[in-house]
Amino acid sequence: MTNGVASSLMVGFDSDVATLFVGPGSGVGTYGQVGIATSAPKATLDVNGYIRLAKNAVAPLACDAAHDGAIALTSSTYRLCVCKGGTTTWVYTSDGATACTW
Repeated sequence: MTNGVASSLMVGFDSDVATLFVGPGSGVGTYGQVGIATSAPKATLDVNGYIRLAKNAVAPLACDAAHDGAIALTSSTYRLCVCKGGTTTWVYTSDGATACTW
């Protein structure tokens, strides 16, 4: 607690197993799955709710092999793009081939 305000992120250990809590009922599973608003994550990232992406007027980073699979949202057309690292091109997720227009 800081200045009387409860923290929303807590990292700790329970029986020598690292645990990450992000809000009530959140945690890290035995095999490293992270749960947000779920205490029993069943995937690498298990979100019980919704996610928010920033809108990008330009590509948020250079698309290369290190960023292959990164996802971004365009601000002009609200379309999802993915970094196709083998080609160094951001493409629309709808077809995986058309270059994104930011």
